[in-house]
Amino acid sequence: MNSVLFLCTGNYYRSRMAEELFNFWAQATELPWKAQSAGLRKDMSKSPNEGPISEHAVHMLTKNGYPVATRNRYPRSVAEKELKVHDMVICLHRTEHEPMLHKRFPKNKAEIMYWEVPDVQYMEPEEAFSRIKKEVSQLISILSSTNQ
Repeated sequence: MNSVLFLCTGNYYRSRMAEELFNFWAQATELPWKAQSAGLRKDMSKSPNEGPISEHAVHMLTKNGYPVATRNRYPRSVAEKELKVHDMVICLHRTEHEPMLHKRFPKNKAEIMYWEVPDVQYMEPEEAFSRIKKEVSQLISILSSTNQ
């Protein structure tokens, strides 16, 4: 089975929504792909986030009829080896995450894709959810067409 890794800063909000949406649609369409998510913050204990997942993420997912399978999983930091073992790695916001990625993993040679979904203080949850949903939908369509 192929895999995609979604990355954001704290693995609390954006990457979790992307992971949940991707896994829901991949399963529904019998696409042999699985998503995971992680954060670029090295030490999650220094995060300002409280609890396992953002209430914004839970609200947007459940409001739109999607289950939250990772509701009780706490955020985790990405390990460098993960950048190489996944078939695809996607950071949720180039402006924010590209410098973090290069600082934390300066020798990384993995290909990274970037989306443009800023954090909650810069974009309302409804718009972030809408953008992530659109990006995930397009990704599922591309992977489905190349998987036949």
